[in-house]
Amino acid sequence: MENKFKESLFIEQIMVIGEFKKHPAALIQPAFEVLREWCKRKKIDCEDNTQMINNEQVVKRVMNDINMYNESFANFEQVKKIKLIDIPWSIEGGELTPTLKLRRRNILEKYKTLVDEIYPDESA
Repeated sequence: MENKFKESLFIEQIMVIGEFKKHPAALIQPAFEVLREWCKRKKIDCEDNTQMINNEQVVKRVMNDINMYNESFANFEQVKKIKLIDIPWSIEGGELTPTLKLRRRNILEKYKTLVDEIYPDESA
C-alpha cells in the first residue's frame, strides 16, 4: 500500500497508520525538491519546508495524489487524512533502518502529537 502511494512524485516517504482506528491515515515526508518546484510554478511563497507543509494548497496537492491512489484500494483501506512532516526521515534521525525501512514505533512516538491530531477521540 505504501509503495503504491510512493509512486507519486510528491511523496518521498509515507507511513500509513490507523490499525484498530476508524480509518487509515498517513504521515508523509514530501519530496521537497519536487514540491519546491511546484510551488514556484504556482507562485506559492514557501521559504522553507515548514511553510511548505503548512500551506493549504500544498497539502491539497499531496492529498489529490493520495485520493488518486486510494482508488486502487477498498473503501476501508483508503487513507482519509494526512499529516506532512517537515524534516526528512533518516537513519540518523531514527526513522529509518540501515536498509531504509521505516522504524514504525519510532515514527509513531516521534510524531505522537500529529497522530493525536488525526485521531483526537482515540488514544494512539
